[in-house]
Amino acid sequence: MAIHMMEINGKIANVVFYKMNGKNVARMAPRKAKRTKPMKLRNRNFGIASRSAGMIRKTIGKALPFPANRSMQSRFSGAIAKWIGSREVKNILPETGIAFLMDFGFNAKTSLRQRWKVSPYLANTNPGKLQLIVPAFIPMKTIIAPEATVSVELIFIVATTPLETGMRGQEFPLSITIPYNNVELPARSVDLPVNPKPGDIMVTVCALRYLINTKQGVEQVTDPNYLPSAVIDARYC
Repeated sequence: MAIHMMEINGKIANVVFYKMNGKNVARMAPRKAKRTKPMKLRNRNFGIASRSAGMIRKTIGKALPFPANRSMQSRFSGAIAKWIGSREVKNILPETGIAFLMDFGFNAKTSLRQRWKVSPYLANTNPGKLQLIVPAFIPMKTIIAPEATVSVELIFIVATTPLETGMRGQEFPLSITIPYNNVELPARSVDLPVNPKPGDIMVTVCALRYLINTKQGVEQVTDPNYLPSAVIDARYC
Protein backbone atom coordinates (compact mmCIF):
# COMPACT_ATOMS: atom_id res chain seq x y z
CA MET A 1 0.00 0.00 0.00
CA ALA A 2 1.28 3.51 -0.87
CA ILE A 3 0.10 7.05 0.01
CA HIS A 4 -0.27 9.49 -2.91
CA MET A 5 -1.46 13.10 -3.47
CA MET A 6 -3.80 12.48 -6.42
CA GLU A 7 -7.58 12.59 -5.96
CA ILE A 8 -8.34 9.32 -7.71
CA ASN A 9 -10.81 6.63 -6.79
CA GLY A 10 -11.03 3.45 -8.78
CA LYS A 11 -8.72 1.19 -10.72
CA ILE A 12 -6.11 2.02 -13.32
CA ALA A 13 -4.44 -0.99 -14.93
CA ASN A 14 -3.59 -3.23 -11.98
CA VAL A 15 -3.51 -0.45 -9.35
CA VAL A 16 -6.51 0.34 -7.10
CA PHE A 17 -6.90 3.92 -5.77
CA TYR A 18 -9.10 4.69 -2.75
CA LYS A 19 -9.32 6.67 0.49
CA MET A 20 -8.50 5.23 3.91
CA ASN A 21 -8.59 7.30 7.11
CA GLY A 22 -8.79 10.48 5.04
CA LYS A 23 -5.68 9.69 3.00
CA ASN A 24 -5.35 8.81 -0.66
CA VAL A 25 -3.85 5.35 -0.94
CA ALA A 26 -3.08 2.89 -3.69
CA ARG A 27 -2.42 -0.82 -3.80
CA MET A 28 -1.85 -3.49 -6.37
CA ALA A 29 -5.01 -5.34 -7.38
CA PRO A 30 -4.90 -9.01 -6.35
CA ARG A 31 -4.18 -11.40 -9.14
CA LYS A 32 -6.91 -13.82 -10.03
CA ALA A 33 -5.77 -17.31 -9.21
CA LYS A 34 -5.83 -19.48 -12.28
CA ARG A 35 -7.80 -22.63 -11.65
CA THR A 36 -5.85 -25.59 -12.95
CA LYS A 37 -7.45 -28.75 -14.28
CA PRO A 38 -6.61 -30.72 -11.08
CA MET A 39 -8.15 -27.92 -8.98
CA LYS A 40 -11.35 -27.98 -11.03
CA LEU A 41 -11.46 -31.77 -10.78
CA ARG A 42 -11.02 -31.73 -7.00
CA ASN A 43 -13.81 -29.16 -6.66
CA ARG A 44 -16.12 -31.25 -8.83
CA ASN A 45 -15.20 -34.37 -6.86
CA PHE A 46 -15.97 -32.63 -3.58
CA GLY A 47 -19.49 -32.00 -4.88
CA ILE A 48 -19.76 -35.68 -5.78
CA ALA A 49 -18.51 -36.64 -2.30
CA SER A 50 -21.01 -34.31 -0.63
CA ARG A 51 -23.95 -35.77 -2.54
CA SER A 52 -23.03 -39.40 -1.91
CA ALA A 53 -22.20 -38.71 1.76
CA GLY A 54 -25.56 -36.98 2.21
CA MET A 55 -27.46 -39.94 0.79
CA ILE A 56 -25.53 -42.43 2.92
CA ARG A 57 -26.18 -40.38 6.08
CA LYS A 58 -29.88 -40.27 5.21
CA THR A 59 -29.97 -44.05 4.74
CA ILE A 60 -28.10 -44.88 7.96
CA GLY A 61 -29.95 -42.27 10.00
CA LYS A 62 -31.06 -44.71 12.73
CA ALA A 63 -27.42 -45.54 13.49
CA LEU A 64 -26.35 -41.90 13.84
CA PRO A 65 -26.48 -40.47 17.38
CA PHE A 66 -26.47 -36.86 16.16
CA PRO A 67 -27.49 -36.84 12.47
CA ALA A 68 -27.76 -33.03 12.30
CA ASN A 69 -24.24 -32.42 13.65
CA ARG A 70 -22.51 -30.20 11.06
CA SER A 71 -19.00 -31.19 12.11
CA MET A 72 -19.77 -34.88 11.60
CA GLN A 73 -21.40 -34.17 8.24
CA SER A 74 -18.35 -32.20 7.08
CA ARG A 75 -15.90 -34.86 8.29
CA PHE A 76 -17.81 -37.63 6.52
CA SER A 77 -18.02 -35.74 3.23
CA GLY A 78 -14.34 -34.87 3.60
CA ALA A 79 -13.39 -38.51 4.09
CA ILE A 80 -15.05 -39.50 0.81
CA ALA A 81 -13.51 -36.49 -0.94
CA LYS A 82 -10.03 -37.47 0.29
CA TRP A 83 -10.52 -40.96 -1.06
CA ILE A 84 -11.62 -39.71 -4.48
CA GLY A 85 -8.85 -37.08 -4.56
CA SER A 86 -8.15 -35.68 -8.00
CA ARG A 87 -9.13 -38.82 -9.89
CA GLU A 88 -11.80 -39.01 -12.53
CA VAL A 89 -14.64 -41.03 -10.99
CA LYS A 90 -14.92 -43.13 -14.16
CA ASN A 91 -11.30 -44.27 -13.63
CA ILE A 92 -11.71 -45.47 -10.03
CA LEU A 93 -11.31 -49.23 -9.77
CA PRO A 94 -13.26 -51.52 -7.39
CA GLU A 95 -11.79 -51.37 -3.91
CA THR A 96 -12.43 -52.87 -0.46
CA GLY A 97 -11.44 -51.31 2.82
CA ILE A 98 -11.54 -47.66 1.72
CA ALA A 99 -8.85 -46.13 3.94
CA PHE A 100 -10.51 -42.82 4.85
CA LEU A 101 -13.85 -44.48 5.64
CA MET A 102 -12.86 -47.64 7.53
CA ASP A 103 -13.45 -47.09 11.27
CA PHE A 104 -14.86 -43.62 10.59
CA GLY A 105 -16.54 -42.53 13.82
CA PHE A 106 -19.81 -40.58 13.71
CA ASN A 107 -19.53 -39.56 17.38
CA ALA A 108 -16.43 -37.64 18.47
CA LYS A 109 -17.23 -38.36 22.14
CA THR A 110 -16.57 -42.09 21.91
CA SER A 111 -15.63 -44.82 19.46
CA LEU A 112 -17.09 -48.21 18.65
CA ARG A 113 -13.76 -49.93 19.34
CA GLN A 114 -13.66 -48.32 22.80
CA ARG A 115 -17.09 -49.66 23.72
CA TRP A 116 -17.10 -53.06 22.01
CA LYS A 117 -13.97 -55.21 21.93
CA VAL A 118 -15.30 -57.31 19.05
CA SER A 119 -14.84 -56.64 15.35
CA PRO A 120 -17.82 -57.62 13.17
CA TYR A 121 -16.99 -57.72 9.47
CA LEU A 122 -18.29 -58.50 5.99
CA ALA A 123 -17.23 -61.63 4.13
CA ASN A 124 -17.70 -62.82 0.56
CA THR A 125 -19.29 -66.27 0.55
CA ASN A 126 -20.17 -66.92 -3.08
CA PRO A 127 -19.51 -64.58 -6.00
CA GLY A 128 -21.73 -61.53 -5.48
CA LYS A 129 -22.94 -62.74 -2.06
CA LEU A 130 -22.04 -61.03 1.20
CA GLN A 131 -22.45 -62.03 4.83
CA LEU A 132 -22.20 -60.03 8.03
CA ILE A 133 -20.08 -61.98 10.51
CA VAL A 134 -20.32 -61.32 14.26
CA PRO A 135 -17.73 -63.39 16.21
CA ALA A 136 -18.66 -65.11 19.47
CA PHE A 137 -18.38 -62.89 22.53
CA ILE A 138 -19.37 -62.47 26.18
CA PRO A 139 -21.27 -59.18 26.58
CA MET A 140 -20.00 -58.15 30.03
CA LYS A 141 -16.39 -58.92 29.07
CA THR A 142 -16.35 -57.23 25.67
CA ILE A 143 -18.85 -54.36 25.92
CA ILE A 144 -18.07 -51.36 28.10
CA ALA A 145 -21.45 -50.27 29.43
CA PRO A 146 -22.86 -47.74 31.90
CA GLU A 147 -24.04 -48.84 35.33
CA ALA A 148 -27.38 -50.67 35.51
CA THR A 149 -27.27 -51.81 31.88
CA VAL A 150 -29.70 -54.68 31.26
CA SER A 151 -29.37 -55.08 27.49
CA VAL A 152 -27.59 -53.71 24.44
CA GLU A 153 -29.01 -53.18 20.96
CA LEU A 154 -26.55 -53.84 18.15
CA ILE A 155 -27.57 -51.84 15.08
CA PHE A 156 -26.15 -52.66 11.65
CA ILE A 157 -27.06 -50.82 8.45
CA VAL A 158 -25.69 -51.46 4.97
CA ALA A 159 -26.16 -48.59 2.51
CA THR A 160 -25.23 -48.21 -1.15
CA THR A 161 -25.41 -45.24 -3.50
CA PRO A 162 -24.09 -44.60 -7.00
CA LEU A 163 -20.97 -42.53 -6.29
CA GLU A 164 -21.32 -40.18 -9.24
CA THR A 165 -24.99 -39.28 -8.75
CA GLY A 166 -25.62 -39.78 -5.03
CA MET A 167 -29.08 -41.18 -5.78
CA ARG A 168 -30.81 -43.54 -3.36
CA GLY A 169 -29.44 -47.05 -3.66
CA GLN A 170 -30.00 -50.19 -1.60
CA GLU A 171 -30.16 -50.60 2.16
CA PHE A 172 -30.35 -53.36 4.70
CA PRO A 173 -30.97 -52.62 8.41
CA LEU A 174 -30.44 -55.23 11.12
CA SER A 175 -31.05 -54.88 14.85
CA ILE A 176 -29.99 -57.47 17.45
CA THR A 177 -30.82 -56.94 21.14
CA ILE A 178 -28.72 -58.97 23.57
CA PRO A 179 -28.86 -59.33 27.37
CA TYR A 180 -25.95 -57.74 29.19
CA ASN A 181 -24.59 -60.71 31.14
CA ASN A 182 -21.68 -63.17 31.33
CA VAL A 183 -23.17 -65.77 28.99
CA GLU A 184 -21.24 -66.28 25.76
CA LEU A 185 -23.16 -65.54 22.60
CA PRO A 186 -22.25 -67.85 19.70
CA ALA A 187 -20.88 -66.47 16.47
CA ARG A 188 -23.51 -65.63 13.91
CA SER A 189 -23.59 -64.87 10.23
CA VAL A 190 -26.31 -62.99 8.39
CA ASP A 191 -26.80 -63.03 4.63
CA LEU A 192 -26.99 -59.50 3.25
CA PRO A 193 -29.71 -59.12 0.59
CA VAL A 194 -27.85 -56.35 -1.20
CA ASN A 195 -26.43 -56.49 -4.69
CA PRO A 196 -24.31 -53.39 -5.27
CA LYS A 197 -23.90 -52.31 -8.86
CA PRO A 198 -20.68 -51.21 -10.57
CA GLY A 199 -20.02 -47.62 -9.58
CA ASP A 200 -21.74 -47.95 -6.19
CA ILE A 201 -20.08 -47.02 -2.93
CA MET A 202 -21.21 -49.35 -0.14
CA VAL A 203 -20.87 -48.51 3.55
CA THR A 204 -21.73 -50.73 6.53
CA VAL A 205 -22.26 -49.02 9.86
CA CYS A 206 -22.54 -50.42 13.38
CA ALA A 207 -23.93 -48.60 16.42
CA LEU A 208 -24.66 -49.58 20.03
CA ARG A 209 -27.65 -48.50 22.11
CA TYR A 210 -27.79 -49.29 25.83
CA LEU A 211 -30.89 -49.96 27.91
CA ILE A 212 -30.59 -49.39 31.67
CA ASN A 213 -32.79 -49.85 34.73
CA THR A 214 -33.98 -46.56 36.22
CA LYS A 215 -36.58 -45.55 38.79
CA GLN A 216 -38.95 -44.90 35.90
CA GLY A 217 -38.28 -48.31 34.36
CA VAL A 218 -36.03 -49.45 31.52
CA GLU A 219 -34.76 -46.50 29.46
CA GLN A 220 -32.32 -45.95 26.62
CA VAL A 221 -29.07 -44.21 27.49
CA THR A 222 -28.71 -40.72 25.99
CA ASP A 223 -25.24 -39.91 27.35
CA PRO A 224 -23.07 -39.07 24.28
CA ASN A 225 -20.22 -41.08 25.82
CA TYR A 226 -22.30 -44.23 25.33
CA LEU A 227 -23.55 -43.68 21.77
CA PRO A 228 -20.81 -45.21 19.60
CA SER A 229 -21.36 -45.42 15.85
CA ALA A 230 -18.78 -46.21 13.19
CA VAL A 231 -18.13 -47.61 9.72
CA ILE A 232 -17.06 -51.26 9.87
CA ASP A 233 -16.84 -51.82 6.12
CA ALA A 234 -16.48 -49.50 3.12
CA ARG A 235 -16.00 -50.54 -0.47
CA TYR A 236 -16.33 -49.32 -4.04
CA CYS A 237 -17.94 -51.72 -6.45
